[in-house]
Amino acid sequence: LCEWKRAYDEGTIVYSYVSNSNSRLSVRLGNALLSMFVRFGDLGNAWYVFGKMEKRDVFSWNVLVGGYAKAGFFDEALDLYHRMLWVGIKPDVYTFPCVLRTCGGVPDLVRGREVHVHVLRFGFESDVDVVNALITMYVKCGDVQSARLVFDRMPRRDRISWNAMISGYFENGECLRMG
Repeated sequence: LCEWKRAYDEGTIVYSYVSNSNSRLSVRLGNALLSMFVRFGDLGNAWYVFGKMEKRDVFSWNVLVGGYAKAGFFDEALDLYHRMLWVGIKPDVYTFPCVLRTCGGVPDLVRGREVHVHVLRFGFESDVDVVNALITMYVKCGDVQSARLVFDRMPRRDRISWNAMISGYFENGECLRMG
């Protein structure tokens, strides 16, 4: 409720009651607090909550990775993604667009290609949102040719797919090569 009402002060009061107990946080309570702190841009408390959680699920990791990425801490976000994989959490349709946007934001084509392999390995190559994020990542990293290969292999395209590809050509000075 505090997150939804954008009531940061009240949220920190609730958090102080919870954090005064030395017990670990449940996944549900931890995720609620984590989401609230990330939404408010308070990564310090978000990280503390993450550490106090007894277990973490893919939502927990996605929220924290997304929070770091949104704040511009791209390397930290990508490191968290790799930690997530290392502890055995399987990425989902929300993980990949965030991680790929991060690779494009750096830009880091090598890591982006690595995440592309993960998309294939985990079976998300036909999810339109994930594939759109792949196209955008390649475009942001200056690899329009790979973006076009991904685009051409898409079983289903939407407006975002077309816009990503068209703007990719434009941003990389290849306006006459769209054919």
